[in-house]
Amino acid sequence: MPLAVLHIPEDALSGGAIAELVVKVTQSFLAAQGASPGSEAAASICRVEVEIHPRRQVFIGGQAHDGQPLYRAEFWTPEAAVDLKRVEALFSQVTDAFLSAEGADVASVEARYRVWCLVHPVREGLWGCAGQPFSWRKIRLWVGRRDVAARRRAEAAG
Repeated sequence: MPLAVLHIPEDALSGGAIAELVVKVTQSFLAAQGASPGSEAAASICRVEVEIHPRRQVFIGGQAHDGQPLYRAEFWTPEAAVDLKRVEALFSQVTDAFLSAEGADVASVEARYRVWCLVHPVREGLWGCAGQPFSWRKIRLWVGRRDVAARRRAEAAG
């Protein structure tokens, strides 16, 4: 049940670019969680929220920033799901996705510094859904059972 929130300044990206961004972020976030590629069960509980912010005053080093848009991606995930190598890949892929959506050069170091990514690990017992706490183990079991059931249905139909 991972949750991502993408913070985007208004008028920075088109609706189509945002839709593509969400798909890429979802895929990257699921991979960072260790989900099986193509798992519909895992995808069904991966929420990505987009917050479009009015242009606001931003200060960097005490100086007003009036330049290129600044983006932020925040990820909430059960603490047990955090793997630093996968998080590193997530950050790189999400940065690429934001800059590609904008049409910026993904290799530009200056452009890459405009995308901030934060992970908020949630301690066991503090993640809830459907009125109950969900541990990382419980989430994995829920997804695994649904993946197995989907495979069996596909084999029976195929």
